[in-house]
Amino acid sequence: TLKLMLEEGISLREKMTLFWHNHFAVSNVNDPKFLYRHVELLRNFAWGNFRELMKEITVDPTMLRFLNGNQNTRTAPNENYARELMELYTLGKGDLAGPGDYTTFTEDDVIQMAKVLTGWRDRGFNTVNPDVNVESFFTLNRHDTGSKQLSHRFNNEVITNLGDQEYA
Repeated sequence: TLKLMLEEGISLREKMTLFWHNHFAVSNVNDPKFLYRHVELLRNFAWGNFRELMKEITVDPTMLRFLNGNQNTRTAPNENYARELMELYTLGKGDLAGPGDYTTFTEDDVIQMAKVLTGWRDRGFNTVNPDVNVESFFTLNRHDTGSKQLSHRFNNEVITNLGDQEYA
């Protein structure tokens, strides 16, 4: 990645890749294959649609590992990624409008979005086997299949059981 940036004289595509890398920064994912795949995803979407990038980044193995999405299950929802998705990557927190209610989302929305994102896992972490690909996959038995009711900030939208398509 850095080599491409240097050899290409820091092309606009590489500048956009670096921009997205800063926006979707990851750390503590100590596996070069995961990090390489993450940067390639950002490079492939350097000129792309933000909505499509968000769909891909949501189930990116590196992001799942970095923000504990791979530990988010129906029996133990983990709010870390859902919160960062709304607060840092898309909406922003906004001003506090009331207890647990910001101008863009509520604490209950974080809980419901965490449920939407249950069931995703990563494969290939720290393996030296060249035949094992770094990828994400969906496991239905780890997914919360109940309806998820969002707040007035999202027009009281109800997300019904769509399995691996709920996040899209």
